Amino acid sequence: MTFAGKKLQDIYDSGADRLSDLEGQALNKLKRFKDDHAEKLKTDVEGCVGRVKGTASELTTELGTYIDGGLARLKDVIESETRETNAHTLHLVTELTNLSDKLSASIAALKKAYKDNVEFIKVSSSDRFVSTVERAKLEFEKHDYGSSRHLKAHGTFVANSLQQKLDHVLWESRGDEKQVTGSLFKSYMQKANAIDSHFSALMQKLSSEFQNQYKELEGGAKRSESLVESEAKTILQRVDDHATKVEHEISEHFKKVSEQHRQKLDNDLSTVADDLSRIHDTTTEKLGDSTEQLSESLLGASAQAQEALKVRCDDLKQKINSSTAEFAKRMAERLRTSTDLKASLEGDRDDIVSGIRVELSQIQEAFEKKVMGMIAQATERVKRIAGEAEGDIKDAQKNCDDQLGQEAKTARTEIDKEVEKFLELLGSHRSSALDEIVKAAGNANESAGIISSKPSPRQKKASLEDESEDKN
Repeated sequence: MTFAGKKLQDIYDSGADRLSDLEGQALNKLKRFKDDHAEKLKTDVEGCVGRVKGTASELTTELGTYIDGGLARLKDVIESETRETNAHTLHLVTELTNLSDKLSASIAALKKAYKDNVEFIKVSSSDRFVSTVERAKLEFEKHDYGSSRHLKAHGTFVANSLQQKLDHVLWESRGDEKQVTGSLFKSYMQKANAIDSHFSALMQKLSSEFQNQYKELEGGAKRSESLVESEAKTILQRVDDHATKVEHEISEHFKKVSEQHRQKLDNDLSTVADDLSRIHDTTTEKLGDSTEQLSESLLGASAQAQEALKVRCDDLKQKINSSTAEFAKRMAERLRTSTDLKASLEGDRDDIVSGIRVELSQIQEAFEKKVMGMIAQATERVKRIAGEAEGDIKDAQKNCDDQLGQEAKTARTEIDKEVEKFLELLGSHRSSALDEIVKAAGNANESAGIISSKPSPRQKKASLEDESEDKN
């Protein structure tokens, strides 16, 4: 090989080494740029992921805080509503207790007033009954005393008249007749006195029995007011029976005494009937008339006394019946008033209790509706916040993807630009190296005295193609 060839070979080797160095430097620079860009891209991706995670954690924290706040507010609202409901329930219970106490006090007052009224009516009825019985008793005693005085006066008058008539007859009769008449008169007076004493005893017995019956009636009235009418009827019946019995006894006794007296007179006068028949016809007739008049007067007085007693008993019975009916009417009116008042109070109590129940149910329904509405609002708000957070996360992710895409495009553009620059630089260096090789080759030819012609452009191109093939 010639010196020029060696020189050319050295130049070519130095140019190839320089090109290799430039290519290595460019590749290293490109690798560093790629590594830096990858590291930057990785850092940016990690930063975006961290920002997304931070945003997500912030949104999660904010969402949890909002949920906790909503739950706390809901809990506070539930507690406040519970306190208000408990306070309202306690107020209603207090009002019910006060109303129950008022009702109990009213019922107790009504019971007390009812008992006092019943006691007052009982006492007033008892006093009225006692006063009525006392007045009837006094009137009956007055009437009895007047009847007794009238009977005694009438008996005295009849006895005096009979005595005068007998005295007149005795004065006209003989001595024996006077004795017989005197004995008869004495016997008659004894019988009359016996009749009077028996009548007084019967009246005393009647008065004592009336007293006993009155005491029994008073005891029965004190024992039970419900037995007043039956006891009064029984007493009146017994009084009527006793008066009838006394009247019958008086009539029977009077008839018996009259019959005995008549028989005795007949027996006593039978011995002297013949002698005294003419004399005593008129006397006997007068005595019979007087006896009949006395009997009629006694019967009339007894009938009058019985009639007056019956009238008084009827009046007393009517008064007792009217008082009992009036008392029963007042008691029925009081009972009806108490029953109406009790029914009214029970109706008011039922209305109040039903109203309170309705109000409590309405409060409960309103509270449940309010709580359900708040729960629904909280749920809707949480869903809305979750949707907003999800949308923000999606937007952030989309922004990150867009940013990554833009950065990738930018990096690709930069890489393409750097490659183009590298290729341009490589082309320029290659051109300069070829120029230097050509210059070096020309200088070598001149220094070696070899005259050669300048290569044509086609030759240059062929040589460059050969060099490139050799490199490949």
